[in-house]
Amino acid sequence: MSKPDLERTAYTIECFLNALRIKDGPERTKVEVGIVRWLASSVRGKEDSAVYSASVIDCFSRGRNLKSYTVPEVTLEKVIWCDGTHISEIDREVYLSNGKIIKLGMADLDLTMPSSV
Repeated sequence: MSKPDLERTAYTIECFLNALRIKDGPERTKVEVGIVRWLASSVRGKEDSAVYSASVIDCFSRGRNLKSYTVPEVTLEKVIWCDGTHISEIDREVYLSNGKIIKLGMADLDLTMPSSV
C-alpha cells in the first residue's frame, strides 16, 4: 500500500472510531492500529470491511469474520460499516437478520472526535 493510501486508510478508520464515540486512549489505539494494519495488508480483499454492532467491531474478509474487538464503552444501536475508504450506517434489521449490508449513508454519523467532557 502506498503512503498516501495508508494515510487515507488510517484517517478513515479514525473517523469510523469517532463515529462510534470511542474516546482516545490506549484501548482505542490498539483497535485502531489493528484495523489499519489489517486493511493495509497485501492479502486484503476488495470486499474486506469492519462492522460495528452491539459493542463489537468485527473484521470481515471474503465473508469470514477474521477478528473481533469488544468495545463495551460503545452503546450505539446503529450498525456502522467501514472498508478503509468509506464509512456508512447500514440497515440494522437486515444486517442482524441475515448479515447482508445495505448502506444507508453517513448523514446521521458524527465523525468528529468525541468530547472529553
